[in-house]
Amino acid sequence: MVSELMVDVLANLVKRYRRIELRTVSEILNVGALSIGEIANALADREFFDLYDDTLFYLAPREEERYSVRLRSQYNEKHAIGRLASTLFRPGDHLLIEAGSTMTIFTQHLTEVPGLRVSTNNYAVASHIVTACPTCQVHMIGGDLKADGGGCLGALAETNARHLQGDYAVISPVGVSAEGDIMYFNEEEASFARTLSETCKKTVVLCDSSKVGVPSRHRAIQPQDVDYFITDSYLKPLSQARLMRSGLRALRIAQVEVEQASEIVMLDV
Repeated sequence: MVSELMVDVLANLVKRYRRIELRTVSEILNVGALSIGEIANALADREFFDLYDDTLFYLAPREEERYSVRLRSQYNEKHAIGRLASTLFRPGDHLLIEAGSTMTIFTQHLTEVPGLRVSTNNYAVASHIVTACPTCQVHMIGGDLKADGGGCLGALAETNARHLQGDYAVISPVGVSAEGDIMYFNEEEASFARTLSETCKKTVVLCDSSKVGVPSRHRAIQPQDVDYFITDSYLKPLSQARLMRSGLRALRIAQVEVEQASEIVMLDV
């Protein structure tokens, strides 16, 4: 018989980390694989919990950590994703880039592509590109400035974005549901991301594996709207297959090389 106390302990672990592999749980709790499987199945029957691909997920929407914390969270994964994403673009391409920690790290690689046109609602992204890439053209999308790295949002920002003729919308959601929906905790952020996607010819989603299978409150776009979904190599094959079945047009996997990742670049803002 499964101990309800052990299920409660496991529930607290999953709530804290949002997603956790059964192998890791077994090591933390010092419980055998068979017992962990039984406890995990019992937890999956509770509201807001799911078990898939030997991984437990906590599905209740949760507000993001502070921007400074997010810059350090999953840094190696974001670094690898940004490096791979930068290879999609060519001189002369016009990119519409939203705010966020993933975008800040992505920008480090983007400056290696000369002659880009970049429009963004985030000062940190704009400042780094205009400083590090003198051949790039940078345009700020104005609007209601939000605190903690949120960039400019609201009706004015969306109106300004709609006037731009972008080749690529580059967005990074708070979470991705099991059905592949691209989701945000904040409604304004979801609406702005949707506007960028509708304005541009193609949409690129940068999303580290910790967000896959973990939904949030507001859907920005559906998987069919995504031209390139770039995540990291920590996403398991079954989860990769699940994403592709959702309707994504292309899934690209960035190989995480921990020993080669540089230190975090804190932009001067």
